[in-house]
Amino acid sequence: MGYRCIAGSDYKGVNMKKKIATLFASALLTILGTSSVFAQGSPPWVIVPVDMWACTLNDGKDMEDLDDWIEKFNEWADEQEDDTYAFWTLTPSYWGPNQQFDYLWLGAWPNGNAMGQGWDLWNATNDGLMDEYQSIASCQVHGNFASAAYRLPTGIDNSGNGVITISDCKRHHGVPGSAVDAAMRQWADTLDESGSNAAIYHWYPVFGGGGAEFDYKQATSYQNYADVGADYERMGNGGLFRRNQELFDHLVACDAARVYNAQSRRFINVRP
Repeated sequence: MGYRCIAGSDYKGVNMKKKIATLFASALLTILGTSSVFAQGSPPWVIVPVDMWACTLNDGKDMEDLDDWIEKFNEWADEQEDDTYAFWTLTPSYWGPNQQFDYLWLGAWPNGNAMGQGWDLWNATNDGLMDEYQSIASCQVHGNFASAAYRLPTGIDNSGNGVITISDCKRHHGVPGSAVDAAMRQWADTLDESGSNAAIYHWYPVFGGGGAEFDYKQATSYQNYADVGADYERMGNGGLFRRNQELFDHLVACDAARVYNAQSRRFINVRP
């Protein structure tokens, strides 16, 4: 799976062969086990598997070559009647010096069963498509995250292109996940009151990505840059940054967000 951009920020490697079970349990405990909201009767979490690839175009290849391959991938998925996978390509709009890739491939399934069955289907029937893809691009990193939604898009069409920002966040020493969870729910209420159109997700590393540098990624998605600018104004001149500092400064530190143009390549609603 250009624009040269990774995340030192949007990717940190980890040896998963020895730690898969531990990391998966840790991710789910962070999201679920320590959260007091379940005892309070809040809506239950729906964990969505998210895959992210960081990829660089090979010499002599460009995004048009990738576009042509994606057409073939979608034809394959249609032939297999696979309606459980959505994916986007993310190209950098704002980035830092540590980022060394051309684009991110972001995929999602509605649940873990669909993810596992989808990978089995791809491995058994892709009929050389993977080899063709690897002739177009080289993907330095492949990570999987358990995605929990704090705020979903409402009243807008989320099936098309958009903008996504990604920050790496680490809880301060001794801060439990439940404290961040409670603050995030208050922040979501604040955004509701402000009229923001942002959707907010926390991605907890499970396979291939993550490590000691961050506990989770905070992903915020928008339909367009006008909505990004509106939240910029709310945070700055509107004073919402004070509420944000009040809720989070004593709990967690997040780095400056990278901003990506998100192009929808195959859409299903993974959170019906």
